[in-house]
Formats: sequence, structure tokens, C-alpha cells
Amino acid sequence: MGKKISNSQMYIFFLLNRIQKNLSSASLKREFLGDYSLNSQTLHVLQWNCLAQGLSNPQDNFVRVNKQTVAYDTRRWRILEQILIRQPDLCALEEIDIYDCFLKEQLTKYG
Repeated sequence: MGKKISNSQMYIFFLLNRIQKNLSSASLKREFLGDYSLNSQTLHVLQWNCLAQGLSNPQDNFVRVNKQTVAYDTRRWRILEQILIRQPDLCALEEIDIYDCFLKEQLTKYG
């Protein structure tokens, strides 16, 4: 018999599926090294420089990067996707000038 999936895990799968419909390609697969033992003493931290929207002009700052990669409509979903995948206890986002117009509303939905 397989491992039982909780309602919260099912909800996260549902949300990720919904988010991924807004993305044209799959996320990069990442492997992290270290001890990931889960216990009451474990604190998971996600720290990410999200690139301020005001600095993400591909014509001026990212001439070698695909425009879609730095486009706000792509990046906002990627940021949300990774927060949900990693499920951190503490999330520190830098250069996050998109919080009020997207993440505030979205993160509230996902707890």
C-alpha cells in the first residue's frame, strides 16, 4: 500500500498544476546538498533575490537573456511556484517590488 497523501499535500499539487499552466516551460530541476532531516528543530529558509521589476529591462540590462525569462508575467509565476515547492518556514525575498500587485494576493490563497 502506498503512502497516504494529506489534504494539504493534495492542495499544493493542485495549486502547482494551476500555476504551471501560466508557464511555457518546466522549471529547472534543482538538487540541494545537506542534511534534510525533518524534525521539530528544523527551520527551512528560502532566500531569493527576485530581481526588481524596474531592473529587468532586457534591452538595457539582460541583452543575452531571452526576453520571456525576465518578463514579469513569467517571473511572478516562477517565484510563486518555487515558494510552494520549497514550502519554507521563513521566506526572505529581495528586490520584491511586485509584492503588493501579485504575491500578497497569491500567497494569502496558499497559506
